[in-house]
Amino acid sequence: MYYSSTQQILLNRASAFFGSSPYRYKRGKGNATLAEVMAHEVGHGVDNAFRAASLHHPMTSPERRLYRNWMKQWTALHAVNPETISAYGGTSVSEDIAESYLVYFTDPATLQQISPERFVLCEQGIKALIPDLSKLRERCANVERNMTPKQVRQYRTGLWLNLIANS
Repeated sequence: MYYSSTQQILLNRASAFFGSSPYRYKRGKGNATLAEVMAHEVGHGVDNAFRAASLHHPMTSPERRLYRNWMKQWTALHAVNPETISAYGGTSVSEDIAESYLVYFTDPATLQQISPERFVLCEQGIKALIPDLSKLRERCANVERNMTPKQVRQYRTGLWLNLIANS
């Protein structure tokens, strides 16, 4: 897989920050794959991009209300069950969002099972940024259809890197 110079810089920084192993990265008390680290960071990117996009509109605009409502729901959910996804997700609303996106991107069925509310909020955040999400998913499914599981992980990691580099 080809990575642009920006993506390569991100990979190198992630490697330097999370450890020297190319396959497993230190994350809390356990390890995470690069794909999991990137999915977590994309979760922060979704939160930040959604907030930034809403700031380009007047205070009373539907876009601002949508983001405020989304964040109020996350805050309320986090207050009731802060460690539903992980202990690290329990440290703050921001980390809860990022950890939820990690599971949303890597194992959506599990997120839907353990926290349907978080799954819905993840969907809302993505749809606010990518209105044609169903078309994007269909294109990805067509591309991934003939790939091995390893190739799918590499392809999705590339997509996440692109999202981070362009957010």
